[in-house]
Amino acid sequence: MYSKTMRIALAGAVAATTMVVLAPGSAFAAVNDPEGAASLSVTGGTAGTAFNVTLPGGAVCSGNGGANYRMETFIASASVDVSTLVFTDGPNQPGGTFTRPLTSTGGEDWKQKFPGLGGVISGLPQFDFQTLVGSGITAGAYKVGVFCANLNTPGTVGRLDTVTSTGTGATGAPKGHYWEKLITVTNATTMAWVIGAVPPALTLGAATAGNAQCVFSSGFTTTVADPVATYAVTTVPATVSTVVTPSTAFTLSGLTNGTSYSVKVTATNTVGPTDSNTVTCAPTFGTPAAPSVSTTSGTNQVVVNWTPATVPVGATLVSHSVTVTPSVVGSPFTVTAGTNTLTVTAAPGSYSFAVQATYNPGGFLGAVGSATGTSNSSQTIIQDITVVRPVGALVLTQRCGVFGALDAEPASPGFPLLDAVTALGGTTGTAPTTGTAPWSATGPGDTANFSEYPYPVDANGVPNPEYPTHCGIDLGIGRLVTTGATAGQYFRADGRLNQVTVVDTRDTDTGWTVNGTMSNFTNTVSGGGLRSFSGNYLGWTPKMTDDSDVSLSGYDQLVTAGPTVLPSLAAGLTTGSALASAPATDGLGIATLDARLKLLIPIEIVNGTYTATLTFTTI
Repeated sequence: MYSKTMRIALAGAVAATTMVVLAPGSAFAAVNDPEGAASLSVTGGTAGTAFNVTLPGGAVCSGNGGANYRMETFIASASVDVSTLVFTDGPNQPGGTFTRPLTSTGGEDWKQKFPGLGGVISGLPQFDFQTLVGSGITAGAYKVGVFCANLNTPGTVGRLDTVTSTGTGATGAPKGHYWEKLITVTNATTMAWVIGAVPPALTLGAATAGNAQCVFSSGFTTTVADPVATYAVTTVPATVSTVVTPSTAFTLSGLTNGTSYSVKVTATNTVGPTDSNTVTCAPTFGTPAAPSVSTTSGTNQVVVNWTPATVPVGATLVSHSVTVTPSVVGSPFTVTAGTNTLTVTAAPGSYSFAVQATYNPGGFLGAVGSATGTSNSSQTIIQDITVVRPVGALVLTQRCGVFGALDAEPASPGFPLLDAVTALGGTTGTAPTTGTAPWSATGPGDTANFSEYPYPVDANGVPNPEYPTHCGIDLGIGRLVTTGATAGQYFRADGRLNQVTVVDTRDTDTGWTVNGTMSNFTNTVSGGGLRSFSGNYLGWTPKMTDDSDVSLSGYDQLVTAGPTVLPSLAAGLTTGSALASAPATDGLGIATLDARLKLLIPIEIVNGTYTATLTFTTI
């Protein structure tokens, strides 16, 4: 289509107008769409109102008058497909329609005119509708325009001239030259008319009722109005009036639940209004959620409790009904709003309880909440249960070859910075794994004093091999201290303590301390020279690797590692030092303990393998 402005000199008038394009898909567009919309120089009038018909710039027929092409004019019922008209002495008139040529202000039917060179359309006169008064025309919508007829093809004389085009018709389909504009005759007696037509039919889709609202998920459909229309939704009873858009979902809110509304869309333009079909919708609260229901058993009764569901906006909770299955006297019970419990007297047995709310207005119901409960018999029987809690004990165990992780340690006299080390030999920082105790409940000599886990010997003093009482520590070969104040005075060695476990299950919970005491290092090989040195030359850095977490009763074991002891002749482990301790009221549980060992060997000590004993005690 064209969209440029054109000026055409007419007899007695000069018109300058902008082309008005009739949108594709208009209810009044022909099957073979016009090339463009004609424009009228006035917006309306009566029989004697003169008007000009203006075509888009470049409007031409397929050929000139010498080639048997003709310019024709028409006014035709809006239902007529103009592309199918046949023009001989003016256009034919399809059955049930009104069709005839336009008449100039001078009274001439304007038909069978010759296009100019190249098919150019020119010389259109001014027109009016005086000759249509009393012609049989009725009020309604009509098309006014210009048509190019072709007199060359046998059997199609006077029909639309055709060319192969990819314009607004289907690609490659024959397309002719004609232009039209829609008008509406509002009074056939005076030939009162206006440009355009009332909006085409509208179809309003179905509504979905909601809480105080109606939802039109598909909106409404219509074709393009000429001129453009506005679309307003109204309801009966009159509650809502709102402007909407075709084919767009919309929701009518603020309605009254339980009231049936008639809803329609009215399209209105300068020509007039058009109403859609009417759709009925009755907003509803829907089904509110179910209450949350629980029961408490009693003797020959069940107490039913519930938490009401959220009350819908605009509704009022009236009551709850409680239905008992199997039925009991009084079921179903009605409980007024504000009370959320009911005691149901019932014979011993199991029952189901269904609770449902009633709301106003309309007495509508919520969803059903349910629970089961048991009415107990008034008869009772008793069974006494006895169990013995062992007296408990403070138990010290170790695991040979199992070492917990240790932190890095800063440099100290005789020793450089020592790196952190990982756990070795088994599970890190946990108590020994429960094994099959040799003192099982059916075993000989068992006593309550030794029935708790873990314990290194049974009641008869037989060692449990899972918990050895004697482990070895090999510190390897000492290395000469070459730096610092003690350079050249000692050999040094370091290692790790076999992991120690403390278990306290005593009733008194008086706390505990694990002490370590070191003997002197000796070499038993015969011969001269100094063959022993003080156990104080062994130092340690204790670490609490793990202790019992907070119990269900809130109890929490609190274990503190003992102080670091540096290798020193003057004071050290020979007099004993704490490996770890737990205070009174915080000692119950299982704790695992580790330590880094550091040993200095005086340079004057004779070469050989030296052995000492590190003894642990608990108090």
